[in-house]
Amino acid sequence: NVSGVPTHICIERTAGVFTVYRDGVVRDTGADTSSFSGKYLVIGGYYDPSYRIAARIRAFRFTRAARYGGATFTPPSLPLPIS
Repeated sequence: NVSGVPTHICIERTAGVFTVYRDGVVRDTGADTSSFSGKYLVIGGYYDPSYRIAARIRAFRFTRAARYGGATFTPPSLPLPIS
């Protein structure tokens, strides 16, 4: 964010429902059962280079396992472990 304070963003999909968290708090939910095969995955922007965020991404993790399960959580304060 603009103040230089790190922000933890999590987007999770379980059983066709997306949950978006910011700093451990649910901000939005929505249903989508699409398979997304053959789609772009772009972190920090859109597939067109003119749509990039003005921020730095310090760490990024993509997993196949849902980590938080729709509840409020405390974001990790340590670097992501290698697994």
